[in-house]
Amino acid sequence: MTPTNRLINIFLLSLGLAAGALICTVIAWFLFRPSIANIFYERGVARCECVEALPSYNMAIRIWPNFAEAYVARANIYTIEGRSVETIPDLEKAIALKPNLARAHYLLGYAYFDLEQYYEAFDYMNQSIRLEPNANAYFGRGRIYHEQGKFSLALEDYGRAIYLIPNFSLAYYSRGILYLHLRQADLALDDFTMMTEINPQSVDGYYGRGMAYYDKQNHTQAVIEYTKALTIQPDFVDVYNRRGVSHYRNKDINKAIDDFSEALKIMPDNVEARCNRGSLYEEVGEVRAAINDLRACVRFNPDDEFKQPALETLQSLNSEP
Repeated sequence: MTPTNRLINIFLLSLGLAAGALICTVIAWFLFRPSIANIFYERGVARCECVEALPSYNMAIRIWPNFAEAYVARANIYTIEGRSVETIPDLEKAIALKPNLARAHYLLGYAYFDLEQYYEAFDYMNQSIRLEPNANAYFGRGRIYHEQGKFSLALEDYGRAIYLIPNFSLAYYSRGILYLHLRQADLALDDFTMMTEINPQSVDGYYGRGMAYYDKQNHTQAVIEYTKALTIQPDFVDVYNRRGVSHYRNKDINKAIDDFSEALKIMPDNVEARCNRGSLYEEVGEVRAAINDLRACVRFNPDDEFKQPALETLQSLNSEP
């Protein structure tokens, strides 16, 4: 063999080895791609259900486009962030890949619920329950029944959700709100109390207890509960408004005015606080302050619940709206 032929053989051998290595690399990539994608997926899971996990889920999907669980995890974050429009394509993709993923179905139901497309939401909640009876789907379906005015069915589904997850605070809250609507304050109080036992820092639990005591005409205890809620979340405008009303029911007008004023410091365009404060200013004889608040109430209020009383008070003060 001539030196030239030997060099050609060496070159061809090297070329063959390189090609073989490349083929092996490609095969290894396709074989281990799911495992590599799973590393990024687990990294996202470790970062909890927060937006910081999105890059990890994005990378997992980029590496393995058929990774159904990664689509579901990313969609869950979109749901938490209120990005329902982005949630739907990911969940539809996940269901196309794995039709029996119960979690994907109920998350898709939540997405359609947020878009007020209740027929689609109901269908996906039912499908999730058929695949795997689970608390989240029962809760979601209960919310749909609640929204549609089917209160008995809503209570049943909230109860099923709580049975499956006994510390399901959101289910207790929704059921408590429904009990208040049905004028069953004692049952509502039980649910809101359970929330504070599950989490002693539950703002909504104390807020709910305040509403229940208000309905029971126990305004002193309502004030106590609202105050607990404000201690945890001092910028909760609705609680200031409700505590202000309870102060008024307790004939403590100055404290009521203070609460409505606090609400307006946080949210200057809050109509409820503006109208209520205006009415109380009129009651204590601060006519100019009353007129200013009531005029603003009429001007910015699209809801006759507050607008009509404000108009009537302005007329009694001989003032134009």
